Amino acid sequence: MQTALRAERPVPIEEVIRELETARKLPEAAIRAAVERADEIEPAVIAVIEAAADGALLLPAECNLGLFGMHALAAAQRTALYRPLLRMMRALPDDDIEWLFGIDTGRTLPAILLSTFDGDASPLIEAAMSPEVDGATRIGLWLVLARLTFDSAIERTQMKALLERFERENLAEPGDLAWKGWQMVIAILGLEELRERMHAAWADGRNPERKVDQEAEDKALSEACAAAPGDAKRFEEQFLTPMGDPLEALSRLEWTDDTADTRTGLAAGQDNPVPPLASLDGDEMRWLERFLERHFTDADFAWEAIDGVCCAIASGPASAKPPNILALLDIGTGIEFDSPRQETFVNGLLTRYLAGVRRLLAAGRLHRPLLAQYAEYARGAAWAACFLRIVTLDTDRWQLNTPTSLTSLTVQSLLRLSGPAPGDKPMSRRHREEAIDVLPLLLRSLYEHFHGLRDPLAKKPMPAAFSAKVGRNEPCPCGSGKKFKRCCGGTSR
Repeated sequence: MQTALRAERPVPIEEVIRELETARKLPEAAIRAAVERADEIEPAVIAVIEAAADGALLLPAECNLGLFGMHALAAAQRTALYRPLLRMMRALPDDDIEWLFGIDTGRTLPAILLSTFDGDASPLIEAAMSPEVDGATRIGLWLVLARLTFDSAIERTQMKALLERFERENLAEPGDLAWKGWQMVIAILGLEELRERMHAAWADGRNPERKVDQEAEDKALSEACAAAPGDAKRFEEQFLTPMGDPLEALSRLEWTDDTADTRTGLAAGQDNPVPPLASLDGDEMRWLERFLERHFTDADFAWEAIDGVCCAIASGPASAKPPNILALLDIGTGIEFDSPRQETFVNGLLTRYLAGVRRLLAAGRLHRPLLAQYAEYARGAAWAACFLRIVTLDTDRWQLNTPTSLTSLTVQSLLRLSGPAPGDKPMSRRHREEAIDVLPLLLRSLYEHFHGLRDPLAKKPMPAAFSAKVGRNEPCPCGSGKKFKRCCGGTSR
């Protein structure tokens, strides 16, 4: 009797998407599954592209999904991606697209557009001709139009008319990279009748090119004119082909086994990143910097303020409740997050940064505050003010009732650093730098004081058998080896 083979249950598509989002190196199995089930991942990938086009700051997981998902949909020739991708390319500068997805608009995106082309070239033409689109992005768009012309999806006469109109109406500023894309199309399509116009753009400075580059373009044009009809070799050399194997295309983006190292802040030759920044990997630090740049006039100022708050929380009395750092800083109330998921992500990064500061201090190491350089603000003033804000929220536990306590002396020092009181003179630059230099030691002392170690400014406790009468020049009973007057008898207790 034969036993029926039990069919394997397919992996839930949510699991495939999760693997794409969280990949630390090229997720080969997940990408192949995504190609086979492109119709199922398509909505999630397009949602990421649409969000980017709308100006949202994508999370690293969303960037991963966008990168791998675009390649999978292109390999599956899903035309629904074509228009959202064009809209994103029109909305974002080339640098932002490269930062988000690690791809360039002149090589990777043309292949994806060719694979997802839905038969209508009009939105592609409109974007390529628009002066509002980033010049580097327009190079890629021009090259896609060139390949579609070679494939007869666009009439050659129509393409020639577009190139003539671009040059006649000067649809790019002099020196804009769009001119380079324009000349590349003339050369790769072998449009001999436009050679003089290409030379004219060089001569009048609209398309400034070095002599060696001019000679290379002239040669490329001549070779295209001499090429046999249907010879696509020159397009293949420019990677102007529809997407084949997405893994091969992604391998050109250097998704190798050591990618995880580059995402953990490990620079070449470094085995131990400098904490507390090591609590966030390189991608996370760059993402957080982008977030701060979007929401604050000066991202360096925001970092200084955040570090001041984190240092106060880490070195001060312990709290069982996880802090909301932006809320404590009083700069998070006006922030409009792109999504609840983004808010959770930002708070998670800042909490981990705080944990990094705390780990340093717990290990007895020093944390040097992150201070920005300002022309109009005194160095360290913002850091001190934000540190003091945390102190004022809980004065009882910070033990400010004793004027000579470590915390009281800290507050006095930081008050001077944060700015002069009415009627006082501001600190000199030398005194300010001296106060900043001792901050790392001060933070460690505060941590020791509040987390079970003796206050470094406190006097040693009297021994139980301490005599009521000890001569000033006699050895101190505490065992220090000093004279009593130089030790425990130096001041009244």
